[in-house]
Amino acid sequence: TNTGATSATNNPDINLYGNLTIAANAVYTKGTGTTSFNKNGAQTWTDSTSGQDLGTVAINGSNATVNLGSSVLATTMTINANQTLSLNGSNTLNLKGINNAGTLNGSTGIILLSGTGATLTNTGAFSLTTSTMDFTGAGLQNIDAQGGTFGTIVDSNTSGSGVSFLSNFTAGRLSVNTPGLSAGTKMQFNAGGTFAVTNLQLTGTATKMVTLRSSSN
Repeated sequence: TNTGATSATNNPDINLYGNLTIAANAVYTKGTGTTSFNKNGAQTWTDSTSGQDLGTVAINGSNATVNLGSSVLATTMTINANQTLSLNGSNTLNLKGINNAGTLNGSTGIILLSGTGATLTNTGAFSLTTSTMDFTGAGLQNIDAQGGTFGTIVDSNTSGSGVSFLSNFTAGRLSVNTPGLSAGTKMQFNAGGTFAVTNLQLTGTATKMVTLRSSSN
């Protein structure tokens, strides 16, 4: 538990074998090292502030399960094979990119992805059946879901490059509402892929258009 000011001096890697709690008045300054959840079993990650960026985070334990105890913030997250991250309710995970080789699940939570490049890479089990994933990057965001299941996808990326879906996915809803954004949006879907969306809700204007295209065009 961090109740004061902590700075990751000299950029060490931090290995956690218990729960992580950032108290309400704490200040955490990230370094360039990796914070790893390494317990064999369940761990809870709780941030009682408005959101302290934990930096580079990994789940590396032996069959570890990390449950969010609140909304949290990180730069990037890697879920290694045989490890699990659960949004654990209506919590928000805010980060630039996520690489899942284990299990990522959630029921009513939100994942905000603001990075560019390989924003989401999935080679594991991915099930966010009633959760929301919002793409908010300022440049090209590559989404490689590899058959993962989304509850709701929201495209808020107003960059000229937009969002590129590299592989198959299933979603309950895909939503774009450009009147509430600074510009229009662009989405590209891999040619030959299968993208199963139950509800497609696209709202644009004459000056803020929603553009969908195939990678072969």
